[in-house]
Amino acid sequence: MKPAFKKLRTKFLLLNLCLTLLLIGGLQLVIYNVVDQNVERTNRQRLGEVSQLEMRMQIGDVEVEWGVDGDDIALSYWSNTEGTEGINISTVALNYDRSFTIRIEDERMTRVSNLGYPEAFYDMAFALATQREGAFQLADRYWMYQTLYMDNFDTQITFLDVTDSQVLLDTLLRTFLMVGPLSLVTAFVISYYFASRSIKPIANMWEAQRRFVTDASHELKTPLSIVMANHDVIASNLEETVASQSEWLSYIKVGTDRMSKLINQMLLLSKSEDFSGITTLTEFSLSEVIQGLIHDFEVMAGRKGITLRKEIPESLEITTHKEVLSQIIEVLLENAVKYATDDGDIRIEAKREGKDVQVMVENSGGIEKKHLPYIFDRFYRVDESRNSETGGFGLGLSIAKRAAGQLKGDLEVESDGEKWTRFTLRLKG
Repeated sequence: MKPAFKKLRTKFLLLNLCLTLLLIGGLQLVIYNVVDQNVERTNRQRLGEVSQLEMRMQIGDVEVEWGVDGDDIALSYWSNTEGTEGINISTVALNYDRSFTIRIEDERMTRVSNLGYPEAFYDMAFALATQREGAFQLADRYWMYQTLYMDNFDTQITFLDVTDSQVLLDTLLRTFLMVGPLSLVTAFVISYYFASRSIKPIANMWEAQRRFVTDASHELKTPLSIVMANHDVIASNLEETVASQSEWLSYIKVGTDRMSKLINQMLLLSKSEDFSGITTLTEFSLSEVIQGLIHDFEVMAGRKGITLRKEIPESLEITTHKEVLSQIIEVLLENAVKYATDDGDIRIEAKREGKDVQVMVENSGGIEKKHLPYIFDRFYRVDESRNSETGGFGLGLSIAKRAAGQLKGDLEVESDGEKWTRFTLRLKG
């Protein structure tokens, strides 16, 4: 692949990777923020419930008893207020109630806790609770706290263990940090594959265009050289009559005819790339078209001793573009006559297969297997010496192949490599 196309592929890769990074990174950021906010909201709700229950227990309108909530052992809080006595306020699972409270009343600090931490732990927790609410890490646990200002004592600070929530967020973050690079590697492999596939047709087209210009220049060089050389001969003998220099003039005519034929075929090839003018489809007798074209090549075939064998029904109707189809069959017949072995034979067959129509042209003389994949390439010629004799440029089959595609058909080639070569044209009937 040319450096220019490698650079283009690299640009595609970088663009795809940047877009993938933005997409994955943005998605992970959104997911993490949503989970973080949900966890934060849940923890605040839990902390608020515990704070209110602790406050009401202190006031005396709540009683606490052990109970069972489903499969969990839990603390149940019951109302003790007149008129609502016996109403359950809340049931809190033990793992939900991993909390403690510090109260400040008349500058005296008391703690309510069953967690079994030393006094220094509670002193440190109190020192860290410097705001109305917040969170910190202490004793390898994560704590969230909330400060309430009471009437019957100065301050109540409730602390709730939120380690499980923080572990969940840390695990999610680590997962994202692992998934992110793996996603980028996967995106790189996929992007490289598709970038290479995307660039390949462009590179092939560029290479075909470059080869076309090179081959066309090479083909034009020979007749131009003939014209220039014979012109120089005539120019060096200006005193000679036109009749005496007819030989050189005839050579010039050969060169200009060859250039004219090449240019016409190149224009036809260009036109065959896009038969946008194929709008008029007519129904006609394919049998008559083939018979007429065979008649045109009978003399040429007779000079080489070639026998023409025909297997064509009397009336084979088809609806397509008549001029383009005639051009394809003409190319196949011309090719068969040119490359059939002397005293050989050519077989032309046309038939209907279901709704499709098939035209087959087979000639004696094979094509080596290595040449078959390239036989429809522009300017491709199996035998340069034979083509120079026959005047071929290697464009006819390329034109026929593209024209068949424009007619929604297909043109294929087969050969045993030695004895026969067969071209098969298939068209929708």
